[in-house]
Amino acid sequence: TSHDAEITAAVLRLFAVGIPFMSANEILTKLFFAMQKVKAPMIASIVSIAVNIGLVTLLVGTIGFDGIALASSATIAVCAVLNFILLSKDGALLGIKDAADLVKSLVATLFMCAAVGAILYFTNLPDIITACICGATGVVIYAIALILLSPTEIRELIRGKND
Repeated sequence: TSHDAEITAAVLRLFAVGIPFMSANEILTKLFFAMQKVKAPMIASIVSIAVNIGLVTLLVGTIGFDGIALASSATIAVCAVLNFILLSKDGALLGIKDAADLVKSLVATLFMCAAVGAILYFTNLPDIITACICGATGVVIYAIALILLSPTEIRELIRGKND
């Protein structure tokens, strides 16, 4: 029903809040594994599981099932921040330039999400057509945003540098 679709959309919006943190966490976790240090992301994950259990328990009782989605987004944010802190203490993060590149990638992700969200909000096309348009638009907007924001990797890719 349309009511079910509205409920689902509300929950998905709350899950979407965690997407930038999920992206950052993926990068940070892969860095740990590349350094063959698997203990730190495991500790961050265990702490995050405990945070998730606590938040779900608290939020479901106060705001209903939306609390599960909100707790999940908050939990992935906690995990990303913990991994960032652990990498910083380990000296694995190279500095301000790397943080700036990460922020640029997150900003590009936000532009992409805004564009896809606008398409979803303002169009009333069949689902398969909407999915194709959103996918293509997302890729194009993300690529343009990265080129305009110009993180180090994109500049090196454009110049043809491969070290």
